[in-house]
Amino acid sequence: MRALVTGISGDLGLSIAKKLLQKNIDVIGVYRTEDGQRMKRIRQQTNTFDGKLKLIQVDLAILEDIKKVIDKEVQKYGILCSRYYRFY
Repeated sequence: MRALVTGISGDLGLSIAKKLLQKNIDVIGVYRTEDGQRMKRIRQQTNTFDGKLKLIQVDLAILEDIKKVIDKEVQKYGILCSRYYRFY
């Protein structure tokens, strides 16, 4: 199973991604702005899940960027759940 998590560079998105990774779910993490420190933090906090996390830089306010993610990732793997996935 794979999940698409938007806003992975923020605290909420990263927390959700880590929960999914802990449940052995592959994660495609989408972030808007390249920030070296944030990306370093994401990699440090998820390095135990080698190969389970794929990061993609995309601005979801731009239609062409959304299409890029859908064409390359969602259709390839089948998706998934969103950032607002609830853990019960």
